[in-house]
Amino acid sequence: MGSLMELFHFLARISADGNPGRVGFQAQYAYLLLNIVVPILLGVLVVGPVKWLEKLLTPSRGGRG
Repeated sequence: MGSLMELFHFLARISADGNPGRVGFQAQYAYLLLNIVVPILLGVLVVGPVKWLEKLLTPSRGGRG
């Protein structure tokens, strides 16, 4: 139970740190990385296999269907 409370405390600190309304808010590099760069990279990595599966499974595009 103690580790669960530590997790909640950690999440509360992160959410308070990400409040742009607080005085002196500066976006941390980890925040920028996790919220801007990672979704873009995941999108790029997912598009290739999805297009390949779509081509493989769609009969009108030459797949087996």
